[in-house]
Amino acid sequence: MKRSLAIIVFATISALAITKVAAHHGSAPYDNTVTKTVIGTVTNFRFSNPHVLIYVDVLEDNGETVNWSGELTSPNRLARAAGGGGGNVK
Repeated sequence: MKRSLAIIVFATISALAITKVAAHHGSAPYDNTVTKTVIGTVTNFRFSNPHVLIYVDVLEDNGETVNWSGELTSPNRLARAAGGGGGNVK
């Protein structure tokens, strides 16, 4: 009985862990071989976990405004890369 309960608990925890990981990274396809340049107005910048998000209104050739969004790295990593880690404050 204890063994069956242990197996059920382990299976449940494993399923929940997998769901959490999949939810964080999503299933949207990425094509790392294509580069797209957008020029527009930044409408929102969310410096929050787990990823920094940026939103840009882009004026298309047909006159329509399209809101693009992009995902950056984590706020901590972005701050360290910009020298904002606070390690060498003078």
